[in-house]
Amino acid sequence: MPKEKREAGRPRKLAAWYAAVARTMRDGTPLSSALRVNGVKLGKAESYLLYRQRAFQRMVRVERHMWPLEQSGRHTPEELATIRKKVETFGPKAGNLMRFCGVSRIF
Repeated sequence: MPKEKREAGRPRKLAAWYAAVARTMRDGTPLSSALRVNGVKLGKAESYLLYRQRAFQRMVRVERHMWPLEQSGRHTPEELATIRKKVETFGPKAGNLMRFCGVSRIF
């Protein structure tokens, strides 16, 4: 048997288009439409597996959190970068994410 098995603790390789698809989905666009917009062709089973993948879910969650903040125009790019960094490092089972990031209101 070949020794191609991944060692424990190594990060997974993510496709280059994951971030683009997640960014397209940030305003509520369905996965199938986002894939089409970005020119990615996946079968039904592959798109289902992609949607269930934790790394992809995390990317979509971060983008959906950041979208209203970017659209409001109330934050400088530096503030948005700081908020994005906090959101990306924050775990999925967090309490009030907005309070943690120091954002009192979205709009």
